Amino acid sequence: MISLEFVEINRGGLILKSDLFPEQVGYSCSHCIAFHTADMDTLVEHCRTCAFMKRPHDYKFKYVCPLCDYGTYDARPLKAHIFKHAGAKPLKCSLCSFATTYQSSLVSHMRTKHG
Repeated sequence: MISLEFVEINRGGLILKSDLFPEQVGYSCSHCIAFHTADMDTLVEHCRTCAFMKRPHDYKFKYVCPLCDYGTYDARPLKAHIFKHAGAKPLKCSLCSFATTYQSSLVSHMRTKHG
């Protein structure tokens, strides 16, 4: 059995990290508290449907961050936003140690640093 360490981040949202496998991260919703998942896509889908999240405008903000008031119409920016909360930089340069949250930053880095 793998024990889990709860690390609290921003407004009570939780990131779960395994003691044995630190790269395995799980997520929970700080708005309804009952939701937990290890899968980012499942979390984002929950963010679209959670009845406890405030939505300033249903059509403009289809997805709302489970940790703050950030909202977006598309799922992709929400994933990057959640990674920023966690301090995660899942996109890595294959030529150096640069890492980022955003695809556009990686493309820009590749152009400017590696030509």
